[in-house]
Amino acid sequence: MNSLHEVQNYIDSFARPSGYNNHAWRAVKKLALHAWECYLTNQSFGHSANFLCKEFYLMVRNKDGKYIIPEWKVKHYYDL
Repeated sequence: MNSLHEVQNYIDSFARPSGYNNHAWRAVKKLALHAWECYLTNQSFGHSANFLCKEFYLMVRNKDGKYIIPEWKVKHYYDL
């Protein structure tokens, strides 16, 4: 993905997990979009990525399956 528009479409393709209300889901998607924005502009991602839903961790991987945020900031690892 090379643009925020492509990233937004990708993030929007994920279904909201059960147990997440609309507000929490929007916050997860916003954080994922911010992670991609940092990645695409070669800036540091300064947030922690702990205790989020599995979908978030899938959203912040590139086409090769590698995390776009520093792996030490990722609490859980999920296989693709």
